[in-house]
Amino acid sequence: MKSLEATPNYKDEFQSKYFPFILVLFSSTWLISTISAIKIVSFWGITLTGGFILFPVTSILSILIADVYGYKGSRQAIWCGTMVNLTYVFFINLVNQVPPSPSWALANEFHAILIPQTRLIFASVIGFWVSGFINSYSMSKLKIRGLDLASRILISSVLSITIDILLYFSIGLLGTIPFTIFKKLLLFAYSKKLICELLFLPIIWKLIDVFKKIEGFEIYDMNTNFTPFSIDNVYKINDYRKIQINKKKSSLTQERIIEDR
Repeated sequence: MKSLEATPNYKDEFQSKYFPFILVLFSSTWLISTISAIKIVSFWGITLTGGFILFPVTSILSILIADVYGYKGSRQAIWCGTMVNLTYVFFINLVNQVPPSPSWALANEFHAILIPQTRLIFASVIGFWVSGFINSYSMSKLKIRGLDLASRILISSVLSITIDILLYFSIGLLGTIPFTIFKKLLLFAYSKKLICELLFLPIIWKLIDVFKKIEGFEIYDMNTNFTPFSIDNVYKINDYRKIQINKKKSSLTQERIIEDR
């Protein structure tokens, strides 16, 4: 085992190369999926919202961040996505209050399409904020307990999707449409998300392995304070696991950076 003294450049060695890019992609796809949800699309007779097209991307990134970069990385991503969405809501409503130019004929369309989304975006932010932290917490805890990757993805996904759907539909749509239609839409959306998660499980699994290889580490939340209300994103050196690639067997092995205390 390596000791802390034998690894003087450990901070540089375990600095993430790709997390900032993943963070931006996660926040932007979350916002775009919320904006896209206003459009109803149809594939082979199946009716979906436009936001559902981006759901797999946001979901995959959420799981990848939690498993590779730990709860603190996931917490940072959730707060960044929340700020991006709320910033959009604030400024799009501010722009809407500014009188349009007499030469611009799309003021009614601007208002009709973008402003009604305020409620949906708040529903999305609340639903994804709560479900995101549930997903991150369960992924991290199950990982510490030694559960295999597929099991912790499935368990965490079922929990987070259930909470997300219930909050999003209750806050965003309840009372705006007949209750019978509300129930059908909720059950249909819930089923679609669960099926989608199952179908994309092999892709999620592969991506997590790829990012562990190219980063050279993964994180275990052994010493993490799991409160959502923190900006701490710094891990101790013994929370990292170095990834070693066995080229002959094309497999990953893990090594503690320092011995357990």
